[in-house]
Amino acid sequence: MKYYLQSGDWPFNEQPYHDMMKRLGYSQGELHTSDFLLLPGGADLGARPNRDTAEIVAYQYFRVDQLPVIGICRGMQLMLYLNGAQLIEHLPDISEDLLHMTVTDHWTGESSWHLTEAGIVTNSRHHQGFMSIPQDWSVIDKTRDGIIEAVKRDNEFGVQWHPELPEMCGTSAFDWFVYQLEKTLK
Repeated sequence: MKYYLQSGDWPFNEQPYHDMMKRLGYSQGELHTSDFLLLPGGADLGARPNRDTAEIVAYQYFRVDQLPVIGICRGMQLMLYLNGAQLIEHLPDISEDLLHMTVTDHWTGESSWHLTEAGIVTNSRHHQGFMSIPQDWSVIDKTRDGIIEAVKRDNEFGVQWHPELPEMCGTSAFDWFVYQLEKTLK
């Protein structure tokens, strides 16, 4: 199977995504010859307008043909945002009660290791996120304070965290990601 990852003139290290996909047995393809779209992490939505536009076009291309889409961090955020979900631009601004605690129960701005409700420890590094999703989507997992960490709809799947990073190799979170990925691509 081939995946498509949009590249362009924006600063972005795509190598960890290619390395992960190669380890999983997938090869990189072109837009018109790939079996699924991989929307990777990176800068906040709106921070790189050229990237936003290019990935929106790719997303729409894959959705028209009902081909699978996999989103990681920013990629999941883009998928949900394009389908009408309300992006929380800065998690600490929405509630004094919401602390988006890490596994150490300490939050310093950029989130880090979280224990999800499914019992998975993820390396979720973000300050944007979602607490609700469009009705035709399903929340697969979230943190104990309600930040959505994984979603699914038909043949679309996204995680808020970073399975592509070497620190995730051999973890139960990575194995869970691979299982969900394979289910989505069937």
